Amino acid sequence: TKDDITPVGGFSLRGCLVSSLEDNGVPSGVKGNIQGNLFKIITKSDVHYFIQAATHQDKMEWIDAIRQQT
Repeated sequence: TKDDITPVGGFSLRGCLVSSLEDNGVPSGVKGNIQGNLFKIITKSDVHYFIQAATHQDKMEWIDAIRQQT
């Protein structure tokens, strides 16, 4: 729910790759209401996470913050 802030899991950012995806570049297999501002994190074990930010600026800030941790 909107008020539920309990994390469901996590993963290490060490050694991860993070990249921005074009707004029309929604990868196959990604489900849900995709409205752009996507970026991707690939872990050292080759798990791909697709994340959607609220705005383009938020996306770029997330990418910069994650890159500082990798």
